[in-house]
Order: sequence, then structure tokens, then C-alpha cells
Amino acid sequence: MYFHQWKDDFSEARNYSLKFPTCEWVLIYDADEEVKGDFSGIREFLENLPKDVNTIYLPTISYLDLDLKSTEITSTPRVFRNGTVKYENIVHNQAIYKGKVVNAPFKIYHYGYIWTRKLKKKKYERSRTLIAKMLEDRSRLSKVEELYYVAQLYKIEAIGGNVYKKYKLANELFDLMMKYKQFTPIVLEIMFTHGMDFYNKGFYDSSEKIFKETLKILKENPDPYCGLSLVYEAKKRLRQSY
Repeated sequence: MYFHQWKDDFSEARNYSLKFPTCEWVLIYDADEEVKGDFSGIREFLENLPKDVNTIYLPTISYLDLDLKSTEITSTPRVFRNGTVKYENIVHNQAIYKGKVVNAPFKIYHYGYIWTRKLKKKKYERSRTLIAKMLEDRSRLSKVEELYYVAQLYKIEAIGGNVYKKYKLANELFDLMMKYKQFTPIVLEIMFTHGMDFYNKGFYDSSEKIFKETLKILKENPDPYCGLSLVYEAKKRLRQSY
């Protein structure tokens, strides 16, 4: 076990930890996560990989409620050949790694989204401060990074219950999306959520605009089509809804 002073920088701490492994493979694994019996097969899986494979994506199952019934599943890079990865950005840090990449079925279970009221306030204040700091100088961010961090700030304000700030950030994200003509999965998620939010409040024209503009950039994703079909049904434009 190694100790390191916290410097308000997740990547700095992560990269410090990467100085210590001496084995062939490194697993990135947090204190609010666990693995279960099905993870035991990963050693044999790694032993049989071709030498040109450097990075392994694993599924992370995040529990969202105390009953462990509501979940979110993402696939993230978790296992790396020693010396082939580093992290960037002070919050929601990104792994910079080498290919070749493969996916593996070994699950990681994440409990960090099950927040008590006290922990929710603490995480909101910490994350919002660091994300806002990332966005202070946007000239050093790529277009994708700017989209990503505005989207993350939206999610933090949503968690904090700040509806006005959340809507303002959703509008900013929409404008950036249209300006850059680019998407990331989290932007799509928020545009769909924002469009459905308008739909549920009866603002069908605003909802329709978001879904239509989203489709101009990302025609192959089914989510905006789903949103549009609901809007058209609500507006009694049944032929278009199908």
C-alpha cells in the first residue's frame, strides 16, 4: 500500500500509482468497486492474448440505488500492459493508451453512484469545482473534450438539483454540438434526456427541434427517432410517428 497527498487532480494521483506495478499487466480499480467470482478467469485470458494487444476494455456495472435494481453499464479501458498507459485531465480523467484493444467479459461492479445526502453534497461540490476549472481555459481542450466536460457539468448540476443551471448547460451543449458537428456518447445521452424532458413537460416543438437537429449529425442512432415518434404521436401526426 502506498500513500500520496491529494492535489485536486485525479490524473496526477492515478499516474503516481502507476509508478509501482512490477508485473506485466496493470488493472485500474477503485475503492468503490468490486469484482466477483467470474473475474477469476481473467488471468488465463491475459496469458493467451497476442503480444500486440495492450489494452483491455471491461464492462462496469454501476448501481444507482440502494436496492441494487437500477444499473448503468459502460465499457471502459481497465487493463493495460505495464508502461503503456497514462492519464490526463484533473477530473473524469481519460486513459491515454496504446492499441491493440480487445474486449473481455469480466465484470466490475461499481457502487459510487449510491449517494447519501451528505456524500451527494460533498461529491457535487468537489466535482463541480474541478470540472469548472477544466473549462476555464477552453483553448487547451479539443472539441471532443469541450463537449465532454460541458456534458459532465450538466450531469453534476442535475445531480445537485440545479434545474436552471442544468437547462442553461443543455442549451450550451446543443449550440456546441451544432457548431462542431461532433458527438460523443455522453452528448447523445444528454440531448436525448433533454429532449425527453421537454416532451414530458409538453413542450413538443422544443423537443422536436432537439431530436431533428441531433439526427442531422448522427443519423444511425435510434434514440432521436424514438423521441421523434413520441413527439409526433403527441402532436397527432400519427403517419410521421411510424
